[in-house]
Parts: sequence; C-alpha cells; structure tokens
Amino acid sequence: NHPFDLRIMASKCCIQGGEVEGEPKGTMIKLNGSIDTYLTKGTDESRKGQAIVIFSDLFGLKLQNVKIIADIYAERVGVDVFVPDLFQGDSIEPSVIQPPPTATEKKKQGRWQKFKEVGRMSRFAPWLYRHRSAITQPIADAALKSIKEEHQKESIGVEGFCFGGPYAVKSVHGSDAPAKTAIITHTSFLTFPDDINKITQPTLWKCAEFDNTFPESRRIETEKILKERGMENEVVLYKDTVHGFAARPKLDEPIIKEAFHAALDKSSQWFSQHL
Repeated sequence: NHPFDLRIMASKCCIQGGEVEGEPKGTMIKLNGSIDTYLTKGTDESRKGQAIVIFSDLFGLKLQNVKIIADIYAERVGVDVFVPDLFQGDSIEPSVIQPPPTATEKKKQGRWQKFKEVGRMSRFAPWLYRHRSAITQPIADAALKSIKEEHQKESIGVEGFCFGGPYAVKSVHGSDAPAKTAIITHTSFLTFPDDINKITQPTLWKCAEFDNTFPESRRIETEKILKERGMENEVVLYKDTVHGFAARPKLDEPIIKEAFHAALDKSSQWFSQHL
C-alpha cells in the first residue's frame, strides 16, 4: 500500500475537471520567507486568531479554482485563508485538464479504456517523484509553523484536495498536531492504515462516488478505524461524482454543480463549528 503505487499514480481522474469562473480577491505573500502563498482575509474580528489552510491539488496556484474556494471560505467563515504553493512554482499546467465523466459513465468504461488512461498518465511519474512526500512535507510543515507563529493563528483548520489530502491528514497527527481539525477531500496517496491510526483531531471526509485514489474499500476502512478509536469524524459521499469534483467541477453538469456547492457548504459549516 505504498502511496506511490503506480496504479494510483496513473489515475486519469487527477487531471479531469473544469475551471471555476471569478476573480480572486486575495493577495500573494511569502510564508517562512520563501513559500509563495495566496492569502485572502477574513473580516470576523472575533475569529482573528483562527485560520484555514488549503493544500491544493496538483494544479496548485496556477488554476484559480483554489483561490476562489479560499475566498468563499474567508467570506463565509470570517477567517484568514492561506493557500501555500507546495510545488514552488512547479505545479501541473491547467492546459492539461480534461472534461470528466460522471460516476455512471466511469463505471461503464472497459479495460482497454482504463489501460489507455494509465499510459497517458505515466508521463506524470517524474513530476510526482519530484514532489514526493519527503520533499513536500517539510514545505507543508514550514507553512503551518509560519501561520501559527508569524501570523499568530492559534486555531488552524486544514483542507486538502486530492494531492493535498495526505498533508491535511498529517496536520492532525499526534498529540502536538498543528491543526485543530482537517477536511480531506477526494484524497490521493494515503498510506493505510498508518495515516488513519495517527489522527488525533476531528476530521471530515468528502468523497466522490467513483474514485480510484480513494475507493469504497478505503472509505469503509477509514470509517471503521476512526470509529474504533473513538475519533470524531464524518464521511460524506457525493452521488454520481468522480475524483476532483470539489476542486475542479464541471459546472455545466447539474449533478456536479450541485455536489460542488454542497461540498463548499459542508466545509464552511465544519470550519465554523470546529475552529
């Protein structure tokens, strides 16, 4: 169950989706003196010591979707939202995004179609190696430390989309977890069961119905482990969606549009209650 299992690395789902329209409202800053970060400010003075951190999918800050999502959270929850660039400018270009199928269409794909997808995705293997956990985790850790110490945020909630999922999970590991809560959204690259066994804070899991990177078996296993350990958690499954729907929604599809907005609502409510 290594997080760089080729079958997971080659998931075409990671580059499917669409772009969210809008104009980002935040600004770019540097965390820890070197980590380019999108910051959008909240306006609730009573929550001044709280913050949300988003660890993005593999498109990073080059795709504006994550910035628009950050703006929405800042407005709804009232706190500052930080989106660190985990890739140091080397995120995947948005031009490679492909329209996603629905979960129903995905289930009908034959073996040959799936085999071709593996071939197309294999070219991303060098990129994934460049941004393996040993390289990326220290960047995530430094960003969280800077937000806590330099920006004086005592209560931090983290959401990880796709590639960013494991870094959200690790933010709630151990007795000295830097985050108070985490939201894990159609995650990739988790190591089972270790990543789940180390969770010590409340977690929300937003899951696609069809997702090679976090399939039903993993979802069930996650719920079972957390329940047995007495950890507060909630798992939400969004009908007829595929991996990426909450980060790169194809908004001209009514089912996906509804799921995207429902996922935004759920995260906003969760952070409001758990920060």
